[in-house]
Amino acid sequence: MYSKDISKETLNGEVFYLFGNDHYWLKHAEDFFISQVEQGLRDVNVKIYAEIDSLAEIIFTLSSFGFNEEKQIIIVKDPAYKASSEELKLLKQLIEGGISPYVLVFENVAFLTSNEKKLMTQIDCNKLNRAQLAPIIKERFAYGIDMEAINLIIDYTDCDMAKIHLECQKLNDYAQGQKITADMAEMLVSEESEIQVYNFVNSVVEGNKDRAVRFLQKLLKKGESKSFMLQMLINQYRRILHSALSPKSDGEIAAIFNVKEYAIKKARQINHMSKMSLKKTLDMLVGYEYKFKSGIMNEAMAFDAAVSALLGVN
Repeated sequence: MYSKDISKETLNGEVFYLFGNDHYWLKHAEDFFISQVEQGLRDVNVKIYAEIDSLAEIIFTLSSFGFNEEKQIIIVKDPAYKASSEELKLLKQLIEGGISPYVLVFENVAFLTSNEKKLMTQIDCNKLNRAQLAPIIKERFAYGIDMEAINLIIDYTDCDMAKIHLECQKLNDYAQGQKITADMAEMLVSEESEIQVYNFVNSVVEGNKDRAVRFLQKLLKKGESKSFMLQMLINQYRRILHSALSPKSDGEIAAIFNVKEYAIKKARQINHMSKMSLKKTLDMLVGYEYKFKSGIMNEAMAFDAAVSALLGVN
């Protein structure tokens, strides 16, 4: 089950295991369990263990007679704790016997084995994929949103739901009842520097200088150093060239460059330049980096000269 699908109707059981890397969906699941306890009783009936000294303490609590029959939530999220085989044996016996009125939730802990996990309802809190995210994003815009804008939001946030949540709020505040367009998303959504460099390079290669300048201005506003941006440009052109030359799969090239497969897919979409032109451009960028590192130019001069060459500015 995915965290996004949790509801009173879909979720049954007493013991749960949350796993995944998307903090928004982890918190979404946590909040669901906490919401099962009345607001006024949460200080007493909800216990969150970010660190535990002994799993035996929790086992004792679960096996003890409670003072009331109200639902009580215990959330264990200590990633470093190492349970003994005896503790795990006792935990398994306890789960098999039932722990009501307690609800026990483990979150990304390392000590559980497959023996314990198979007795739990497992909830996937990893990042969702593009197909899963698109309808979620669409629902957040009462006055509509273009599919291209949805794709931009997904690309710019790298499927991180916490970022998507914030960017959707920003777009709704800006639009004030208008349908969200791709231009709005491109202008307002904050993307990672790596994606901004990709968009800048893609615009340069396509000959869209105005769009290229817009992305360059966004990079500069983020305060990235010009030497860092020059290195990112070199990395991007190197990936594009290598992707064009290599018969390897996207995943294999991604492993070589230690980047996400998505970055290689994007690099292979840039096909407006010949391999020879790509090589000349890469050599030019590396040449300006050398001039900066050897002291012939300062970083601002080297970067500005490289960008002027890319844009064909005399």
